[in-house]
Amino acid sequence: MQRTCHYLRRISRTVRSFHIGLIPSALPLLLVVGISSIFLAGPLPWILGGLAAFPVFVIVVITPFFAVGGLVEEHRSSLWTLA
Repeated sequence: MQRTCHYLRRISRTVRSFHIGLIPSALPLLLVVGISSIFLAGPLPWILGGLAAFPVFVIVVITPFFAVGGLVEEHRSSLWTLA
């Protein structure tokens, strides 16, 4: 039961950070789609917008995981001094 609860908490955090990443990545998406739709037609403006929004989305989603992982490793490396 304990492992299942741990996995559900991890999935819950991932889903939250996924939704948080959608908000800042929407701005470059809409800007690129709006500007490129003046010159292009069809699905190409949306593809270009997705390519512009993807790096922002990845940075916003992955950064908290690295920050928390760094804090966990710092705690683990200094935990032996408390024994």
